[in-house]
Amino acid sequence: MKVCCLINKNDDFTVDDSEILNFFDKSHLHYTFFNVGSLRNFYRLERFFNHSAIDLYYLSIAIYFADRIKLRKDSDDGWTREFTIYLPVLCLNEMQSVTKKLKNLIEYLTGDKWNFELRRRIGLNTQEERIKKGVERARKKAQPEFFSMLSGGLDSYIGAIDLLEKNLNVFFVSHYGGGKGVKDYQDLVRKNLTNNYNISKTNFFSFHLAALNGIEDTTRSRSFMFFMHALVIASQVENSIEILVPENGFISLNIPFTNSRLGSNSTRTTHPYYINLLNKIIEELNIKIKFVNPYQFNTKGEMIENCLNKILLNSTIIETMSCSHPDQGRYNGIKSPTHCGVCLPCIIRRASINKGIGVDPTSYLDKHFLGDQAKLTLRSLKIGILDFERSVNTSFLKILASGNLPNKNPLFNKIYKNGMLEVKQLLDEYKG
Repeated sequence: MKVCCLINKNDDFTVDDSEILNFFDKSHLHYTFFNVGSLRNFYRLERFFNHSAIDLYYLSIAIYFADRIKLRKDSDDGWTREFTIYLPVLCLNEMQSVTKKLKNLIEYLTGDKWNFELRRRIGLNTQEERIKKGVERARKKAQPEFFSMLSGGLDSYIGAIDLLEKNLNVFFVSHYGGGKGVKDYQDLVRKNLTNNYNISKTNFFSFHLAALNGIEDTTRSRSFMFFMHALVIASQVENSIEILVPENGFISLNIPFTNSRLGSNSTRTTHPYYINLLNKIIEELNIKIKFVNPYQFNTKGEMIENCLNKILLNSTIIETMSCSHPDQGRYNGIKSPTHCGVCLPCIIRRASINKGIGVDPTSYLDKHFLGDQAKLTLRSLKIGILDFERSVNTSFLKILASGNLPNKNPLFNKIYKNGMLEVKQLLDEYKG
């Protein structure tokens, strides 16, 4: 599949047999990055976006667009697809120098085959010019100490609480798509943070982005698009700065419980290999930003146990969403988003709350694995636990099944074992 991107209004570049992604055509894409509310926040920062960061931002959207509109089931093997993205960029030489690494990064993330055909973009478009002029006119300049991703999930909520307990000046970045409930929980998290800490609503950036004809729901490229939103905003800061990605280290390793979870059907959103390669690309583009997972060596249960404001966390934990498909309840007539209770993120959430709090106040559709699919899932997870117990001395090989690690830090082994033990403690309550 070919995707031809048009970013400037006077761009008439075409490619035969390609899908057109015109960033000014609202029938192709709906996104709120340049809406008025966002512009005011952009103006508060020190400078206009780094041009290479802008290029990565548009590339990430093009990848996400392609990922959404081409069905995996139509490919030869029922999963792997091939894409070529034709993209105009402001920094052609710099972007071409990292094209191979970008290809490796996105192929690792999605399990597809990608090619990027870049051409020079002449000048900023009208939306970008507006931001540039607004930044130059603004007098007050905010100087955040960190940026942090805020998804509406439990991990990023704990990350936000821990940062704000330290009285740090943090800007938070959120994205929501077409799925039900994500924005609702992001709004709840934001409300709880602003109600309990001295933080302004202007410290929160929230963006909607959806491919209007997108029907493929695996969307493994979403994290790259989400991260690039944060990157381009953080590039407005003059000094070097970190973007924090709070996620428990157990799930970030993406270790399959069984062979059915090997391959691109598992998310690799914060895997150390992915984060490390992404940081190398950013460094080579001379962007003074680094993505960091501060909980790389903590389980989710340990994150809960060590949260710097347990009182706030315990009283508001039900206002976070961990489930990978929170709309599933609509098939049972449940209108509001609900945790299913049996997907892997739900299992890890349940195990972590058992460890960190003891009593789980979260409502689950199938807490006791009563449905037919839930029974199969439980059986599969039980097999995974048995396999873990039998191969505990060779666990590092299991960890490498999902991707290489940047180093042989023994803490990777420890986080895997501790995470599996948390899950085991939960599953021991159920026969399967």
